[in-house]
Parts: sequence; structure tokens; C-alpha cells
Amino acid sequence: MPRLSVCVAAYNEAATLEPAVAEALAALATLGGEGHEVLIVDDGSTDGTGAIADRLASEHEDVRVVHHPQNLGLGGFYRSALRQARGDVLYFMAADLQPIPGEYFPRFVPLLADHDIVVGYDVRREAPLLSKGLSWAEGLLFAILFPGVPKVGGPLMIKRSVVDALDLRLARDEDRSWMVLWELMVRARRAGYRFGRVPVRRRARARGTTRASTIRTAVLMLRRLHALRRALR
Repeated sequence: MPRLSVCVAAYNEAATLEPAVAEALAALATLGGEGHEVLIVDDGSTDGTGAIADRLASEHEDVRVVHHPQNLGLGGFYRSALRQARGDVLYFMAADLQPIPGEYFPRFVPLLADHDIVVGYDVRREAPLLSKGLSWAEGLLFAILFPGVPKVGGPLMIKRSVVDALDLRLARDEDRSWMVLWELMVRARRAGYRFGRVPVRRRARARGTTRASTIRTAVLMLRRLHALRRALR
């Protein structure tokens, strides 16, 4: 059984971090084997999330914490996770209780025997019509610019050997967005790595609202997709 690193993005998630980590640990326990870990990336939280993360790490030997002194966004989360995770397989999740690792792991892990990257995609996404429309348009553009590359919008597992083999230039910059993950996926596809896809469900957000599907965000994503296209030529 490969060692799995569950990389948890936590920004002001004091209300949900502990149950999210508990779910991750319970899911890891069902896998068997040794050396699994939960890596919490506290992204400059100001609501006590960092203190909760430190307490969880003191209570569980297989929980570690990385603290960002200021908020670095998704880009910062992925850069820290890629650098700090110790497992043979990396899994990325948010601490907002939308992911359901207990459902995902039994379906994702077996696919790693024949695939290098396993991507989950939502089968029933409940969202406002505008959000769905923007997400669909963004996905269409991604498919046009990078044919054959699955667009990540949900749970993801990837072998550490893939990450180590790729020259991820954008992993060294300061972009706050998904760019580093998109670069990883595109370079992995071009290098011939094998992708598996699994339909999944996610819970509704326990608190707060997402800013991922707004017109402003869509415009920013459009610019970044074209920037990624130029960077990977």
C-alpha cells in the first residue's frame, strides 16, 4: 500500500477543520499500511484555524502543519503541499467539509495500479445558473486550449513520482490561482502519464459562499488560461 499524504487547504476554517481532519484520518485508517499523513496548510488564517491545526498535530502523530504568515491563495497551498508532502501519493482537499474522503479513497486508490493521476468530477452539482454557465464556459475553453487534459474541479490523487519528474516552472512563482495545478496536469498529459476519472458527489458548503464562479473570477481565469498557454508553448 503506498503512503498517502492528504493535503488540506485551510483558510479561516476554524468551524470545520477538526471534523474535516477527523474524516481524513478515518478514511486513511481503512486503507491499511503505514506512513500515511494529513498535512494541513494553514493559509494565513485569522480566525484561530492555525491554533486548531497545531492542536490536532500535537494529538495525532500522523498530522503535520505548515503555516503561511499571510494568505497566499490556492497557488500558495499547492506550492506548499507539493514541497512538504512526504507520501508516495498526494491527495488535495479543502477543509470546508464538501469533500467526502471516506467515499473517495476506496474508489480512487485501486485505480492507481493502472493510472498515475485520478481526478474526481461532480455528477450532481447544485449551483446557481450563472455559476454553472461560467463553469461550463471555462471548462470548454480549457478543453480547446489543452485537449485531452481533464480540468480539475474536485478531488485529485497524483503519484509523487509524477510531481518529481515534471519541470513545474509555475510552482516557483507567486500566482495565487489554480495555475500551478493546471500546469502540472498539462505537463503530465504531454509526458504520457495515465489519467483516471471517477464520478463523485460533494456536500453542500457548511458555511460561507464560494467566489469561484463569478464574472470577475471568470475573467481572471480566462487571462490565466491564456497565460498558461503562452508559458507552455
